[in-house]
Amino acid sequence: MKRLFFLLLICASSLVSGGEVVELTDATFEHQTQASSGGTTGSWFVLFSAKGCKHCAIMEDGFKLLAEEEELAEKGIVIAKVDTPSNRKTSVRFEIKGTPTLIYLHRGKLHRYRGKRTKDAMKEFLVGHSGEGGKPIPVPPTFIMELFLIGKAVWTEFYRSLAGKNGTAGIAVIFLTVMTFAVFTLLLCILVMPSTKSKQKES
Repeated sequence: MKRLFFLLLICASSLVSGGEVVELTDATFEHQTQASSGGTTGSWFVLFSAKGCKHCAIMEDGFKLLAEEEELAEKGIVIAKVDTPSNRKTSVRFEIKGTPTLIYLHRGKLHRYRGKRTKDAMKEFLVGHSGEGGKPIPVPPTFIMELFLIGKAVWTEFYRSLAGKNGTAGIAVIFLTVMTFAVFTLLLCILVMPSTKSKQKES
């Protein structure tokens, strides 16, 4: 019975990936991976990338070759990627702070890959992974939680910029934050001042 289940799992993962990198979006992520439901669609090695990201482009060919590895398919491991800028909900859910970022969803746990981004290094990690450690996979965030996580991410980037860890991009973040605050303050003054003057006239 266990052998039959294992074979079905391999077939399912093969149908999902087909030797290609699976494109995941906010709309399809949970349905395909069943990450928080504890479903049986295999293990998922997911790359969060972005267009214009040089490091993402460098590792792209190796990542595509990883999806063609039969040994990974036999283990029920699906290779997938998410375009971070256009899928903010999923990116916020997994607290993606930069690209490229690689996560491994395995046996109901979230593992963050921090090794070399070569095909051989990633394959070695996946084949030899014991399943130990990791953190619980976060559930899809509610609207309130999503706002909180976005705020947290913005604050983190602002703090890193103030600390000088983001270079030129950090200066842009600080500038945009200051300008946003200034515009918000100006709009608040425009909305509040007329009502205050009208009350003074009435009194």
